[in-house]
Amino acid sequence: MATTHELTAERKTLHGHFSRDLAPILTIASGDTVISDTMDAGWGLENYAGGPYQPRQTFADRQPELDGGHALIGPIAVEGAKAGDTLAIDIKSLKVGTWGYCMAGGWSSPHNELMNATDEGTVHAWELDAERNIGRNHLGHSVTLNPFLGVIGMPAN
Repeated sequence: MATTHELTAERKTLHGHFSRDLAPILTIASGDTVISDTMDAGWGLENYAGGPYQPRQTFADRQPELDGGHALIGPIAVEGAKAGDTLAIDIKSLKVGTWGYCMAGGWSSPHNELMNATDEGTVHAWELDAERNIGRNHLGHSVTLNPFLGVIGMPAN
């Protein structure tokens, strides 16, 4: 019988890099369901945008060399899976939260160079309305939401 597991984004479930040396935080059977919340790419820096958002939690014990990447939940082991196996993962739903942010410009990239936006960056704070599927930023611009998972993967052998 399939089991549903719930994971919360907290220090004991998060890391910022892929490594086969990380111990699994959960072991599931084939057919199980995992429900988890996630954090923004900055590990809870929602107040970075200067908006009304408050950090959900902070992680004073983050290690820059290990936790410098996106906040990843896991690893999750699958019973019976071996190195070289192919795993089929079904993403059944994605639900957006109430806020988000993105950065535009401020670093050298082909896109920023094309827009002459390499010197100064702009942070856009977004209020998200999942029911109407619309995001509105602090400047009054609105966009249709198109949720995506973010980062998912397996460490290399």
